[in-house]
Amino acid sequence: MALEKESCSTILVTLAGAAVSVDCSDPVLHERFATLFRHCSYPPCTPRIRFSVTRTSKKEHRLEREGRQLYEGDNLDYLSHLLIHELMICLIRDCVDGLALHSGALARSGSGLLLCGESASGKSTLSAWLTAAGFDYLTDEHAVVALDGRSMTGLPRAIMLRQGSTFVLEHWLGKDHRRSSISFASKSIAVDPELLRPASVCRRARPKALFFPRYSPGEPLASRRLSAAEATVRLVRVSTNAAKLPESGIPAALALARGVEAFTLDYPDAATAAAWIESKVAG
Repeated sequence: MALEKESCSTILVTLAGAAVSVDCSDPVLHERFATLFRHCSYPPCTPRIRFSVTRTSKKEHRLEREGRQLYEGDNLDYLSHLLIHELMICLIRDCVDGLALHSGALARSGSGLLLCGESASGKSTLSAWLTAAGFDYLTDEHAVVALDGRSMTGLPRAIMLRQGSTFVLEHWLGKDHRRSSISFASKSIAVDPELLRPASVCRRARPKALFFPRYSPGEPLASRRLSAAEATVRLVRVSTNAAKLPESGIPAALALARGVEAFTLDYPDAATAAAWIESKVAG
């Protein structure tokens, strides 16, 4: 099917063959969304779901999905986070060609690594640090691995750094770290990965290593090699579509686990973790 021609106010977001569009005529919000999803429109394909953001007569903003209202108000941070959440639900909902994971994903020379875990496990912090340190960036939050475990892709949105993680930007970018980034009222920041390192966005890689990170400040770095069975169980837990795959996603998770080295990783700071991760991927 040919890609429909989109207006200049429409942003296309794709992941693993699925696509949604966001139509927003408000120039301020359009710039925000365009920055968040700047690298997310490849490969171009016809969107299955359309979102729209419009101004109301009360000078508030209304978010709709296929004509159904999801939000109306003046809290632009909430609207932005809600849009990201709903957008990901739509992209993952029909994903049956791969195992979708809550995971950061990076690569070096085509060899990929996955940073799997729920929110606050340190995925985005490590993804940002590794990108600045020379790794290619696939995503900081949502990755899809082929059912045979041999390739992976990601949603290369802007990296979302929570309050307390912006030291990454200060370390690598100095006082210019807010340039081309989006600041939220929660003091979190969304930063374009190519601000950390030009031409760093990568579309696809072959998985080589799998990590389950946990930020443990004040503690020494600790890791443990996981068996394929242990890694499989953990992968199913962090998958967002395993229930829709054959045998609840276990064969897909096992195929990935058997093809990579898998580790737990408790780390005290991003620099220490990044150096250790690099040694495993380069080895």
